[in-house]
Amino acid sequence: MDPKERKKLERQKKKAKALERKSAKKPNVASLKPVSQPTTSHKRPSEPSGSSAAPPAKKQQIEKAKHLPVPSNYTGPEKFLTPSHPDFHDILTRSYVGFVHEPAAAQPREFHAGMRAAFEHLRDKGYFQYDVVMAGGKHLSRTFVRRTLVGNFGITYKYLGLRIFAHAWDVPSSAAVFRNLYALNQAIVARTKASASPAPPSCEYNLTLINYMEPDNPVLGLKDDLTYDMGKVSVSWHADSSLEDFSSIGVYHTLLPTKKSKKGPCDWRIAMRLSPDVPGAKTTPPLVVPTGDGDVYYLNGDFNHHHQHMVLSGTAVRVSSTHRVAVTAEDTLQYIQAKVTAALKSSAKDPQDKCRRGHADDVRHEQTTVTTLEMDWLRQYWIQGDKHNDLHVDWQQPMLALEASWRKLEARTKTLADALVQSHDVDDLKVLKAVLEGLRNRQVGRDQFVHRMKDKVFKRIAADFQPMERPVWTDWDDVHLLPKDLTATIAALHAHKLVLESEKKRQWKIHAGTRHNKINKA
Repeated sequence: MDPKERKKLERQKKKAKALERKSAKKPNVASLKPVSQPTTSHKRPSEPSGSSAAPPAKKQQIEKAKHLPVPSNYTGPEKFLTPSHPDFHDILTRSYVGFVHEPAAAQPREFHAGMRAAFEHLRDKGYFQYDVVMAGGKHLSRTFVRRTLVGNFGITYKYLGLRIFAHAWDVPSSAAVFRNLYALNQAIVARTKASASPAPPSCEYNLTLINYMEPDNPVLGLKDDLTYDMGKVSVSWHADSSLEDFSSIGVYHTLLPTKKSKKGPCDWRIAMRLSPDVPGAKTTPPLVVPTGDGDVYYLNGDFNHHHQHMVLSGTAVRVSSTHRVAVTAEDTLQYIQAKVTAALKSSAKDPQDKCRRGHADDVRHEQTTVTTLEMDWLRQYWIQGDKHNDLHVDWQQPMLALEASWRKLEARTKTLADALVQSHDVDDLKVLKAVLEGLRNRQVGRDQFVHRMKDKVFKRIAADFQPMERPVWTDWDDVHLLPKDLTATIAALHAHKLVLESEKKRQWKIHAGTRHNKINKA
């Protein structure tokens, strides 16, 4: 491989890793959004009447300031407060507006029975699985909790470098357990709307992330909270991401008995604090709230926008169902299907024009779609194992269809690349560069997935959830598609690019010389 080309590939890899680290630094989407304290909803307290008028500012800045939490100037020695502290309620109602708690007794018995029956079914049928994520963008790790995602057909949820795929709860083919969860979700939507006056904005939940936590599992190695000395941490400080702006969150929490032990005491707790970048975060103490078996919590309005929370481990098995309004702009099956359909249509416009001359922008978009389809959907789906595919019944046919579309687009890429290598027309340079950029990105992505699949963290994952490499190149693919290792193809295209650039420079010099002579004669 040409040394210059090798260096360029290395730069591409470093750039991709830097972008991955940057995206992974976004707030963790870990799981539940519990909150605390048996109270009713609270309106945000007004500013003190003696405060001076705000200085002139842009309208957007003023609107943002209206939603900032009111800080508390607590000067006590405690690192955090619990409900037994005399200042707890005042700080809760002042600095943690948007949090609403409903004790288990507020819900009918049928609601609790339905939730627990669904959780036990999911557990017994093996739906809960560990995720392998990349916290901090550097090292892979296995989550402390096992989880599964349920929601609208085609919805997914991406966090810490992993895309998880929802079991559909709203189509005729949905399993009974998922249809029941949809009905229970609608009940939580109704309760969220009734939890505050006026009703909280945006609480039509389109998915729920269900976490199953076994604190007595010796392999977990739960760590202590070193910042506030709150105890063992199940889910560290975070605010949920990939949600519709200022949407509410509803969390149902319960304990389940296991074969090893009966249902134990409910000693799980939720910690809350102002986000570190919010004014007054240093003077407003975190709050720690015990959670009762069957409690429901709501984080209404902008609470998640300005606060973080953490789950402190108890002793019994805990299941939480976090109902959310997830962003659907780019994270749905319907989105990627539309992108792929557009790429197939665009790449088939003029079969006679093999070099796609004059369509560099279209080619660049098509190549981006192929890379996104392979790296962000196909490989993300299969890296979670064969059992993952068996469980996700409503994703099986769509994923096969997406893989078939990927093959069509890859075959067209090979046809285009072969034609470009044979072209001696400098007008094909822009298209050649677009293809070269797409192939380089694809090679970087494939190298990263190969490296990822070899990580030792997968030794801690069950055999039927071991990563699988898909797409797999068949004998047909070896003839009609570019190879999995694109190094030689990239080198050939790069070398031909240099030839065309040299020819373009030569033609430009001839043209410039001719023009100069005409000017002198004039």
